[in-house]
Amino acid sequence: MLFIGVYMILCPSSFMAVTLSVFAVYMIFDGVRGIVSFFRFRDMPGGVRSAVLGKSIITAGSGITIIAMAIARPDLLMPIFVYIAGAVFLLAAIINLLDYIILYKRGIKFGYLGLEVVFLFLFALLLFLFPVFIGSTVITLFAALIFAAGAVAITSGIYSIIFQQRLRSFLRKKEEAIPGQYDE
Repeated sequence: MLFIGVYMILCPSSFMAVTLSVFAVYMIFDGVRGIVSFFRFRDMPGGVRSAVLGKSIITAGSGITIIAMAIARPDLLMPIFVYIAGAVFLLAAIINLLDYIILYKRGIKFGYLGLEVVFLFLFALLLFLFPVFIGSTVITLFAALIFAAGAVAITSGIYSIIFQQRLRSFLRKKEEAIPGQYDE
């Protein structure tokens, strides 16, 4: 992990191309899952079904776009991804708002759904207003987190090796010791 963090700091564009391509594959599967659920669950209200289908198609299309951008122009991948993520957050907020309105009309109250709508709108707004800042900050924070996790993993590995060696030497001394020397 330490080396991945260093690699992210030294070559952020190539690392982000690989990472975002993996995320894009997830987006494609999520979009296909949404399309399948559109055809499988016909008891959803019409507006919600249309919104789910639209979001699913856009999510799958966004995943395909990200993979194409990672192959064709990896240097433009992060700014494009920020706008795509903003659009996906905005669509998710609209769909959740429609769900919230439908549930509220039926007398079912989901307070967390309203809060989720607010946060999704807020995240979409931030992504659209500050794409460069958010993109560079995310890369830097993620690299620092991976770097720190790698440093902790290496340090704990070294400490476990040292502890294991000390434990072995203690057990050897205990076997060679005079009977009753280490007993309490």
